[in-house]
Amino acid sequence: MHFISAVPYGKVVSYKEIVIGMGVANSFMRVIPQYLQKTNPEQYPIHRVVDTKGQLLPHYIPSQIDALRAEGIAVVLVDSIEPHSYQLDLQRYGWRGNS
Repeated sequence: MHFISAVPYGKVVSYKEIVIGMGVANSFMRVIPQYLQKTNPEQYPIHRVVDTKGQLLPHYIPSQIDALRAEGIAVVLVDSIEPHSYQLDLQRYGWRGNS
């Protein structure tokens, strides 16, 4: 969770970057959403975690959209087979642990 705590205000991190930052195998990406769901959002900025395409995780982090918008991150509704699918520009807002 230290890696997630280091994500700066106004930036996000993808599952892939978490796995790289933690130095664990890529297979751990599958468990990150469930782990976030069990994490206290008041202790860690879990709202700053997105999938590898920049899509939000409202099923796991209910207040994610509002929290990201409060930090000035542009979140848009995307055309998807899933209802209420939101995404952000990962190139613009993504953080790799060194920026």
